[in-house]
Amino acid sequence: MKWQYYTLAGLILILMAAVGVESVSAGLGLSPPYIRSDQLTRESVFEQRIMLTRSSPDQEMEAEIEVNLPRAEDWITIRARKWEIEEDREEDWAEFESGDRIKLPADRQLVPVVFRVEVPSDAEYDNYEGNVRFQVNEVGGDDIEEGSVSIRLGAQANVGLEVTDKVIEEFEIRAVSIPEFNEARQVWWLEYPGKMNIEMSLFNTGNVPIAPTRVIADIYDVRGEEFLERAEHTNRIDRIEPFDHGDVTAELPVTLPADNYRVHYRIYNGDEVVRSGEHSIRIRREGTIAGDTGYGFLGLSRWHQFTIVGPIVIALTLILFAIFNFSATSRQLVGRTARKLLLLVSGLVRLITSKPRQAWVRIRKR
Repeated sequence: MKWQYYTLAGLILILMAAVGVESVSAGLGLSPPYIRSDQLTRESVFEQRIMLTRSSPDQEMEAEIEVNLPRAEDWITIRARKWEIEEDREEDWAEFESGDRIKLPADRQLVPVVFRVEVPSDAEYDNYEGNVRFQVNEVGGDDIEEGSVSIRLGAQANVGLEVTDKVIEEFEIRAVSIPEFNEARQVWWLEYPGKMNIEMSLFNTGNVPIAPTRVIADIYDVRGEEFLERAEHTNRIDRIEPFDHGDVTAELPVTLPADNYRVHYRIYNGDEVVRSGEHSIRIRREGTIAGDTGYGFLGLSRWHQFTIVGPIVIALTLILFAIFNFSATSRQLVGRTARKLLLLVSGLVRLITSKPRQAWVRIRKR
């Protein structure tokens, strides 16, 4: 009789599989199946996007989300797309309370849900563990008549949050690019460097605002064999907030003429090199790239800056010295001389900053 029992059981399993094909094919998946961060501090803001995946999105459904996180449930806000609007804009997202229903359109296999964690200023330094449960039903599933069949899917994401008083300064560089730029220019004896922009896509993995501390570029010939120049960034790089990402730029002065080169760059966080690599660059002739004026006064060498500022300082010193030490006649003579010197210097500065084409003199040989 055992063979009859096994035969009957097999037939039942086959029948159940045939009836349940739709439910199995319409399975629900989560990616990633967790909300996790061990680097939160008080007043931190952290976001985790979870993608809801349906293997057979052939009908519209609703997802009910329940957050179970003892002592910290009110830290979490749920956001999801409003699918009536096709463009992916910030205003196309709506916020939901725990337990609210989020629409899963019939034609979308992947549906993103964002969980935003806002740690209050009085949060205890501790670990917070729990879960988020997803219950997916047919639209109007609660109103289906008794005895009828409806699709019900479920999944769970684990939640693990740690609030710490430790300052964590870490970041990742996801991408680096160096656009073309104009070559250095010379006006009389002054050499204004070209401005090389190293553009970085930065993701802050720490819990405080952060930016690269140093960006250094060693420039070689196009084959990468002969070292030509080293440059270090001079600007204040924008900081990115914790658990956020953004594009930042480092500006480096380069005095090389127009040509193709190879750059070996290093991006630092303190003394640690976060990312290094090579990049081909092209320096264009002066005026080729509209709007790229290179460096101004701050890009000049210390000596060239002194040749502009020095005469002004000397003139002011003579005036003050004359006021307090010379006779009236001597003070008048020194004053007239100083005024003439100041007029000469100011005229020279205006001439340099206006960059008249006819006054430019090329000192560097091509």
